[in-house]
Amino acid sequence: MKVHVIDKASPALEKIRAKLPKGAKTNLRRAKKAAALIQRYAKRIPGKLRDEISQSIKIHAGTTTGAVIVKHPAAYQREYGGTIRPVEGETLSIPIKPGTKPRSGMFRVKSKSRDPNTVGVLGIREGDAFIPLFVLRTEVTQHARPWFPTLRTLGEAVQSEEMQMLREAGI
Repeated sequence: MKVHVIDKASPALEKIRAKLPKGAKTNLRRAKKAAALIQRYAKRIPGKLRDEISQSIKIHAGTTTGAVIVKHPAAYQREYGGTIRPVEGETLSIPIKPGTKPRSGMFRVKSKSRDPNTVGVLGIREGDAFIPLFVLRTEVTQHARPWFPTLRTLGEAVQSEEMQMLREAGI
């Protein structure tokens, strides 16, 4: 995901922006402000993904633009949703209960589900009972769970930084 922090705005705002100092230093300040906001929004994501996404946020500032880049692939997946397929192997192992860990003695049972993406279940035997632990699927569709700040919110953050720069410049 990449967000350009400098965008075209209303003519009145463009006149004010024209008074700002030009160059990478100004764009860096804008990008840092946007990145700080994106970091705060990333902290709302539950689990270890929160830290991974927060650490993947990078800032780029050139003489004409500033950008905030979120390099973690799950950031886009979480924002927009999509289909997850196995990278290695034939299936994804989806725990039936959160926090389930693989155990020794697990074996595969063919699925009785009518869902063509569910191919089996991994579980263990306890006495005469079969205890299912993981569902084996060829793909999983994840719905969008937006976490990224809206462009309006980002714009307001960048504008507040621009106002601070104008005050510092005595304008």
